Amino acid sequence: MAVGQSTRVENTHPLRCVRRIIELPLAVPTREALQRRRDDNRALLAQRPPDSPEARTARFWVEATESLLAQLTGEPDPWLEILRDAQQTIAERMGREALLNELAEALDLPPDAVLKLLRLQQEHEAASHSVPQTLACELQAVQIGDIVLLAHPTELFAEFGLEIKRRSPFPRTFIVGYANDFLGYIPNEAEFARRGYAADTVPYMLDLFPYAPNVGRVFVEACVGLLNDLHAGKE
Repeated sequence: MAVGQSTRVENTHPLRCVRRIIELPLAVPTREALQRRRDDNRALLAQRPPDSPEARTARFWVEATESLLAQLTGEPDPWLEILRDAQQTIAERMGREALLNELAEALDLPPDAVLKLLRLQQEHEAASHSVPQTLACELQAVQIGDIVLLAHPTELFAEFGLEIKRRSPFPRTFIVGYANDFLGYIPNEAEFARRGYAADTVPYMLDLFPYAPNVGRVFVEACVGLLNDLHAGKE
């Protein structure tokens, strides 16, 4: 009975989705800049009562900068730390670079084991010079008829969201932030110029390197390109 009374409905509201991974440009501080910010806040922390607002802020910056420094240099290897201590001790005592046999004696290890440590030290120091230039960011565009949901893992400054909607080929474009992750704010260049909260503080709160000032332009162009691809039927 129910089958006989049913009516066929044509699919007039296509459902499609495209996904892209884009790279957002970073402006990674130098080690020296991070160390200076850490040391300045360490000094401030020592001068203020532990529970004061100034001390809490200083503690945040010390912890945040130390975390980013660890990302730049890599996690410390205990054996390499011991090796560096032995090298420094021998250099201070003898006024020259530590030789293999002297290191082996100081560490109470066979020379071949110390040689492996020295090679590991060289590899570790070479890798530590690799500074990230971008941060991967996932974009998703879901079409339901003439409605599109553009999902991204950031919080956009309003001017960027409005530009994306204005340039979108779909008449009803809704921008969905905080989708699948959170990678901080996408600020405008004025926010970077004044070193505002969104540009200069939030990345440290999220244990991320700060974005480059042109990140908004990069983000907008990527979003518009994704919407155009969806409109053209490209996967």
